[in-house]
Amino acid sequence: MGINTTSSSIETKSDLVQESAPFCYHCGESAFSPVIEAGHNFCCRGCRLVFKLLKSRGLSKYYQIKNLYSEGERGAPVSEKKTDFSFLDHENFQKEYVTEIENELQIRFYLEGVHCSACLWLIEKSPEFIVGLNGCRLQLSSSVATLNFDESCSLSSLATEFKKLGYFPHPLKPNEKSESLARKEERDLLIKMGVAMACMGNIGLLSISIYAGADGTIARQFEWLSFLLLLPVILFSAIPFYKNALNSIKRKVISIDLPIVIALVAGTLGGMLNILKGTGVVFFDSMAALVFLLLLSRYVLMKARQGGVQSSRLEFFKSFGSCRRLIPSSGETENILASFLKPLDLILLKTGEMLPVDGLIMKGKVLADTSLLTGESKPSLLEQGQKIYSGSKVLGGEIVVKAEIVGDQTLLGRILEKVNQNILEKPPLLTQVDRLAQFFVTIVLFLAIGVFLFFAFQDNGHEGFLRALSLIIVTCPCALALATPLAFSSLIGKLAGRGIIIRSENVIEKISEAKNIFLDKTGTLTQGEFVVQDWEPKVSREDLASIVLALEEKSFHPIGTALVNYIKENFEYKTINLENWCETPGLGVEGELNGKKYQLKRFQESSIGLFEDELLILTINCQDGLRKDSRKSIEKLISMGLKTFILSGDCQTQVSSAAALLGLSGNQIFWNKGPEEKFEIMNEYNASIMVGDGANDALALGQASVGVAVKGSIDISLKAADIYLTNPGVGLITKLIAYSRETVKLIKRNLVLSLTYNAIGAALAIMGLINPLWAAILMPISSLTVLASTIYGTKKMRRFEKGELI
Repeated sequence: MGINTTSSSIETKSDLVQESAPFCYHCGESAFSPVIEAGHNFCCRGCRLVFKLLKSRGLSKYYQIKNLYSEGERGAPVSEKKTDFSFLDHENFQKEYVTEIENELQIRFYLEGVHCSACLWLIEKSPEFIVGLNGCRLQLSSSVATLNFDESCSLSSLATEFKKLGYFPHPLKPNEKSESLARKEERDLLIKMGVAMACMGNIGLLSISIYAGADGTIARQFEWLSFLLLLPVILFSAIPFYKNALNSIKRKVISIDLPIVIALVAGTLGGMLNILKGTGVVFFDSMAALVFLLLLSRYVLMKARQGGVQSSRLEFFKSFGSCRRLIPSSGETENILASFLKPLDLILLKTGEMLPVDGLIMKGKVLADTSLLTGESKPSLLEQGQKIYSGSKVLGGEIVVKAEIVGDQTLLGRILEKVNQNILEKPPLLTQVDRLAQFFVTIVLFLAIGVFLFFAFQDNGHEGFLRALSLIIVTCPCALALATPLAFSSLIGKLAGRGIIIRSENVIEKISEAKNIFLDKTGTLTQGEFVVQDWEPKVSREDLASIVLALEEKSFHPIGTALVNYIKENFEYKTINLENWCETPGLGVEGELNGKKYQLKRFQESSIGLFEDELLILTINCQDGLRKDSRKSIEKLISMGLKTFILSGDCQTQVSSAAALLGLSGNQIFWNKGPEEKFEIMNEYNASIMVGDGANDALALGQASVGVAVKGSIDISLKAADIYLTNPGVGLITKLIAYSRETVKLIKRNLVLSLTYNAIGAALAIMGLINPLWAAILMPISSLTVLASTIYGTKKMRRFEKGELI
């Protein structure tokens, strides 16, 4: 039966439905029309299917872990769409994507749908019930799983098994050049460490004898043997320090490796002189320990930083899986991985599919979502002869596209490559810390010279040399230089794992210092999707909802989706089979029932109409509704001390209505503001974050202290804004600000730890309480302390990870 409601009444009813709807037992989303299984509610048949699968395999513990450790985390409903993974078994694919390691085959998948520690447990449990899968390791922060499997196990079957579990697999190609260089660098460092460790151990054994009282000829022989054992350490293992010091001298700057080189040269030459004179102490054990422990700490830090920055999210962002390539000779299609496409290939695209190349439409007409690159929120009508770009999604229709640009050279691929390059830019805070480290090294060198001269003038040059050498070794500012980049790389990895793409690390400090935040309404605070506001029948009939549902159920248009959801939630409807159903992109849908023609098409600017043989029988008004998390996020921003404003181009009535629902007053809203007016407002407010549409708000985003684009053109967004969110809504903004603030706190804590440690070490060295050997042992501990501090994070960071905050 039909209903006639006002806008406000529908909002009230929708709120009631949201509050009363149960949550899906599997993914945690609202189940408005729940599917029941074993006394649990599921939002769809896909989630119920996974539940039954886990139960049949004795993996019900998944839900215990999910409830215990992942409270508040929500996944995505499991798709029931069938996927053909046969392309994974093609020989060409396996040559590029599969590697052989120790008589096993290995591949990496980005698993879409991973969101909590329960997912980690389930995925790493998979070798126990997937035949042929020998091992599976999942990196939770990047959702990348590394699979080891037998030749007898097909990749298509592996992919199918993971999809059954609710994780859609996207194959990732190994970056052979960068990974081989990284492996070579790691291997070289390990060899140098091994040589240093072996020599250090043997020198230590010889030194023990000398410290125990050996003298005379035996002592001199042991000292010469120690010197010979030190040569591989000084001439081979220490090469990285010489290179870095030499490069810094060429650039006319003081690097942290310069005092290390001075200590190594001075300690070695001093030891040789003492051997030749037959008096004094040699420092070879200290020099060997210094090199080994330095290399060890840098290896640990290198592995930690490699784990911090993950490009897998960006890699997935431009990964399109498989597509259908048209074979002109036969007219048939073959399923092929998008990365294997070549220029001039013909690609068949149907409703719901995304284009992986830049090309030309050769046949057909479609309604396409091109918002990723064009910034247009409304679907575009594209037809034969027009250009179409990678990232465009077909909402209705079917086309054949001739590929012109493929792979990383597409417009989307080039944009994401720029993002990766910009991340490498050095932020101001890091530059300041580098200058501090250089200043610190200069002070230490002058201080060491002063200590040596002080004792030399008292005819005790040997003691002065020992203390100066200990001072240089123990105060090496490795931890000081690593405190900031280590924290930044950790933050970049965490944010990338949450769909936040940062153009440059420069903005992190600016975010933490922001005082104001301006939010665009459309697509930021609102859903960016249509919801039904008014349903106004022109005739008294009970089958209107059923007819509209039959017309729109097959459509992928955003308005069609909104109508289907609205009808299923608010009406009792019957299943109707229409004849001659047709969707015309840009015009609407139509079909025939009992000899009458029904059309659903645009009626007025903000309304659509249902027509029966050209007679209007129903008008529907669709608007953009507020997001569920908008009010909670606004409250969180205010509690964080940010002055929060709405800055919109919509009329006063719409903006005021949204502000009232969000708890904002009249002096916190700006309406009817065009791009230039938004620019002027940003110019008036310092230390401000602007969150908006990358296309429409480009001027304001560029003028703000920090620009955050939440929708629209990724190209324009990353030129105008500092940050691009791959997921819509305000929820990610609160996480971004909170993480940035905590990271700056972490950096300051690391700097205090490093400076305090070095100050204490310097005092002990100057007072003669530690010798060069103890200085060499104590120095790397400061770097490892900073590493431990970064991994441990702050109290709020740990609570964020557990989902207790935000």
